[in-house]
Amino acid sequence: MTNDHEQEDAPGVAFGAWLLTQRDAGGFVGQLANAAAIDRAFPRGGDVDAARKWLQANRASGDDWEALEDAETKWTAWAN
Repeated sequence: MTNDHEQEDAPGVAFGAWLLTQRDAGGFVGQLANAAAIDRAFPRGGDVDAARKWLQANRASGDDWEALEDAETKWTAWAN
């Protein structure tokens, strides 16, 4: 069972890999995806928690955290 801060990976598709496909999404999610794409430290094969740790390590702004929450919601809807 998951809660708002835990999400199981969609079968075969890591959250990090999915996020990188959202570069043209526009808005905060697209901006987050672009930042992730240019950062070699971004956890491409990681889950949402790995992305949160990446944001923490980069001292992310409030908009970045909002973008991650929006991306997690979209990824969850896509995965189901």
